[in-house]
Amino acid sequence: MSVFDRDDKEYDCYHGDVFYDVWRGGGNPDAVDYDRTTRDYYNGFSSGESASNELHRQRRIHESVRERRQAEEYERQLQYEQHCEEQQGQSPRCDICGQHEAVTGVNGYGVCSQECANVATTKETS
Repeated sequence: MSVFDRDDKEYDCYHGDVFYDVWRGGGNPDAVDYDRTTRDYYNGFSSGESASNELHRQRRIHESVRERRQAEEYERQLQYEQHCEEQQGQSPRCDICGQHEAVTGVNGYGVCSQECANVATTKETS
């Protein structure tokens, strides 16, 4: 009996076995490539071999997605750390004139000089 002479019931059982084995192996049976398993069926692969191939393919895809996400997360972390380093190197500016670094606070305002402190004492706090 040739593999092409198999009846539809055996063909359907084969696909069911592949889906079940993929599920049992921790894979996603919805992601099984039906065309690939059909080729495996006609090429004489067992359902276990076909399921093993599908699991390998799914894990390979999953690993590449995970690696890409890890690389993106690493890049975001680097950008955040650079931003924090830049912010640490800068002192807040004077809230009154905005031209110099604020060295003290008066009435809720960061000020750079006595002149700005005098202006800050006359302002109402928000």
